[in-house]
Amino acid sequence: MPLPYQKALIQDALDYANTILVSTPDLLDIIPTATYLPVFLKWEHLPERTPKAPCPPLKILFSPSGTRTKGNQYIYHALDRLHKEYGDKVEIYTPGYENKEHFQYSTTRYDLLKKMNEYHIVIDQMLIGWYGLKTVEALAMGCTVICYIDTQYKPFLFPNSPVCYADIHSLYDTLVEQIANYRPLDTSTWIQKYHHIDAYHQKLKQLWIG
Repeated sequence: MPLPYQKALIQDALDYANTILVSTPDLLDIIPTATYLPVFLKWEHLPERTPKAPCPPLKILFSPSGTRTKGNQYIYHALDRLHKEYGDKVEIYTPGYENKEHFQYSTTRYDLLKKMNEYHIVIDQMLIGWYGLKTVEALAMGCTVICYIDTQYKPFLFPNSPVCYADIHSLYDTLVEQIANYRPLDTSTWIQKYHHIDAYHQKLKQLWIG
């Protein structure tokens, strides 16, 4: 059931629109009558992708926002343990780590995209159960993305999804496996097919007309 503020947002939207779009399937639990439309981007607006530096060190990026959505405490614990046990084999970038108890965005989107060009692994979230724009952008920049996908939402996954799945219990072991077996990904074809804005022109047109 939607919370009171969510009910207010839904009603406000319905005052002006016939259709509500949601970009993550978990929101269909709140408003089942909505239309699910995955997040998408325009590839040409991203920085030019450059080849990843060889490993080691394996470069891992986690850019936190609100702790209630990302699962920061679990991710920090895994990264702290990884750094302690693997030392120079890993390089960890966690902007805002010193203020990790605060709810705040820790870097700009533009700076984050530039950093993704340099890093091998991006950790998205361990709580929500689905991936968002950060995952799509990181995949487009050639990063391996580790993200929690709730079992009930797996039917919404596109075929051959390159997302590396983990939860709060398996995150550390997943990172250790990446240290041992990391391979660069070429996700350009998958992104172009499933998360590029051009793939949704017709769908958006139908929603607008209908």
